[in-house]
Amino acid sequence: MTQNKITLSSILRFGDPKLECSSDLVNFREADLLKHINQLTQALELFQQSHKWGRSIAAPQLGIMKQIIITNTLELPKVIINPEISWHSTDIQTVWDDCMSLPEIAVEVDRWKSISVTYQTADGDKKVLERLSPDNSELLQHEIDHLHGVIMTKRMTNKNEVISRDMLVNKE
Repeated sequence: MTQNKITLSSILRFGDPKLECSSDLVNFREADLLKHINQLTQALELFQQSHKWGRSIAAPQLGIMKQIIITNTLELPKVIINPEISWHSTDIQTVWDDCMSLPEIAVEVDRWKSISVTYQTADGDKKVLERLSPDNSELLQHEIDHLHGVIMTKRMTNKNEVISRDMLVNKE
């Protein structure tokens, strides 16, 4: 992404080939790290203001091919860098998944019910999120998938289980 001003159209849309590419680990000597964090934070805030949903965004969704996730939840850190699933439950949950890159629909996917994630902070410190709740597990699995070029439609449990995102409120 070369533009400096972040708008809703900065978020790459489904079909953009960058969404299917793996991103690189963050090198903490890179000068652009704080700039990328700010751009992602701004994009997440704009999306939330416009759509009234969205809890996180992964850097590839802005065309930034680095392993950075920004969240806006009470339970998770705001900045998650170079995340790796270090443990997962054997229990699976089937959830309706939605995405800022394809905000019109939701699809059914299977996710581990709980995961643990090792990651780094913006300062490079190593941390672990242990045995996350089903809600946060699903969220981080979705975002980590983005870092590896996997979009939600590739994880669909049933190719016929696609609904309008607006109907998701009625399903829950």
